Amino acid sequence: MSESHKGKIATDETRIKMSESRKGEKHPFYGKRFSEEHKHKLSVAHMGKYPSEETRLKLGDSRRGENNCWYGKKFSDEYRRKLSIAHRGIKLSDAAKLKVSESSKQRWTDPKYREKQISKMKNGKFCNTIPEIILQQRLSEQGILFETQKDVYGIPDIFIEPNICIFADGDYWHGSTRPKAQERDRRVNEVLESTGYKVYRFWEHEIKSSPEECINRVLIGVTNE
Repeated sequence: MSESHKGKIATDETRIKMSESRKGEKHPFYGKRFSEEHKHKLSVAHMGKYPSEETRLKLGDSRRGENNCWYGKKFSDEYRRKLSIAHRGIKLSDAAKLKVSESSKQRWTDPKYREKQISKMKNGKFCNTIPEIILQQRLSEQGILFETQKDVYGIPDIFIEPNICIFADGDYWHGSTRPKAQERDRRVNEVLESTGYKVYRFWEHEIKSSPEECINRVLIGVTNE
């Protein structure tokens, strides 16, 4: 069967028909789950195998924009809660952290990637949040010049020349119930500090309850420059 189909490419119409014939309850694996033994066998069978660069590019292109199965969809709060619980307590090894950090640094050297990430941040709904505005106002009162969403790794909420990065972390979005966000924050800190930046992170509740204390910490850093 495989030999008879070798070199042949299905038409778009045929692909659609094949796809429709396997959707939902029509799919042979609908409602079934792999046993732990079967999962282990699959893992062993694929161990050490890596797709070629060409294959990776094809996979990436096939899932971009409207081609992505999640395009236009949003996770429900219940689904997000389940994801959070499922990942709770999972920690990356030091080797894995190093790989992620190096990968992030490498991606950031690409001008297109950097521009895209900065555009996302500047146009996102989390820019100029109340905690950020409080810090901006206090810095302005002290006569401190600053930039927002600076073009450096991690895109700090506030940046003071030559090397001070300030992040105003929301209690929910960066809290203990979001371990991935906390791991990302730690990674950003490590990358910035390793390249000579000073990093100041303040919790939303800290900024709202004691903005002067937060600003005083920053002023010490500015004075010592």
